[in-house]
Amino acid sequence: MYICYNQLSTINYQLLIINYQLSTNMKYILLPGLSPKNKDWAYQLKAEFKTAGLELIVIEWNHWEGEKRNFSISFERENLLRLLKDFDEYTIIAKSVGTRLASTMIEKELLKPVQLILMGIPSQNEVYEKALVKLNPRKIKVIQNTGDPLGKFEEVEKFINKINPDIEIIEGGRNDHSYPYGELILDLIEK
Repeated sequence: MYICYNQLSTINYQLLIINYQLSTNMKYILLPGLSPKNKDWAYQLKAEFKTAGLELIVIEWNHWEGEKRNFSISFERENLLRLLKDFDEYTIIAKSVGTRLASTMIEKELLKPVQLILMGIPSQNEVYEKALVKLNPRKIKVIQNTGDPLGKFEEVEKFINKINPDIEIIEGGRNDHSYPYGELILDLIEK
């Protein structure tokens, strides 16, 4: 059988990815924003992870399925706890309401991620303060858009620095609540 160098490199690369995935127990879990519009973004991010040889588990909020359902933090918390019971190590990537759910669970010590990436923190309240002090600050990354209408970068930066100045905060260059930063997120996660 004839295999050219390029084919061999591709085969070796694929084997490296498979070996890496088998050697790590790390799971990557996305808690997206509230609106069903976040579903497209979530699955785009999942595709970017797949291209990088990683699996991203997207949590689909229950209220996305029916127009008359409301977001229930207790319902979503229980769903997430059921999912996590089999995982030893996981990274939480959260946007907007997902940051609130993650922080609430961390505060109550129901969630103990190896790493936490927060995007689009929608408010500055004590839930975040109580949660973020429970984790190693070097394992927390915050991405906040310059002009996010739910929390501008400057405001969130001051808030996070008061909690712990060792938490890394990155300014996204947008003036909205969209966070299309797949490449940045992949750079930030611990693999």
